[in-house]
Amino acid sequence: MEPLFQYISWPIANYTIVEPSKVFAEHAKELTDHGYLHVINQEYKATEELKNQRFDFIICSSLLHEVEDPASLLKEIVLSCLENTVVHINVPNANSMHRLIALEAGLIKDTHEMSDQNKRLEQHSIFDLKSLQDMVEQAGFKIIGSGGYFIKPFTHIQMAQILEYKIISEEILNGLYKLTDYIPELSSEIWVNCKI
Repeated sequence: MEPLFQYISWPIANYTIVEPSKVFAEHAKELTDHGYLHVINQEYKATEELKNQRFDFIICSSLLHEVEDPASLLKEIVLSCLENTVVHINVPNANSMHRLIALEAGLIKDTHEMSDQNKRLEQHSIFDLKSLQDMVEQAGFKIIGSGGYFIKPFTHIQMAQILEYKIISEEILNGLYKLTDYIPELSSEIWVNCKI
């Protein structure tokens, strides 16, 4: 419920949000008073509203693992790219530290196994950095950078409880973010930046 545009320094010539959920699309519209922010309530497809638009920068954040056909979504994004468009994609990491701990504890058989949380949220794919890069390249992109965000040793629920009961401080939480600089492959979230 916190759209990314809230964290951008304005003015930007044009900012378009493509959001399939009516609730989230309406929420984004309510939060903005910028005339150059446009919210489209649909899936990301080159329909009438999108087919003639090209963007300098595209963010596909925490979405690719949620759609039934991520390869098709990437092909649609290619249609919105200029020669120098940068596309940023991030997804949860199959090889996150918390999944590796679960593997070693015998709680899962494979880090790519769908967790109860994945199933509850109706997520369709689990990526590691290589499988994400492979899919992005197969869609026609060239990778220009990659990495990860946040080292998470426990599940979302466990991390929330740890914070709620003040078992760790904000300083430790910030340290877990910075730890990504040393072991990005174990990050909770992975990302790639790419161009066509």
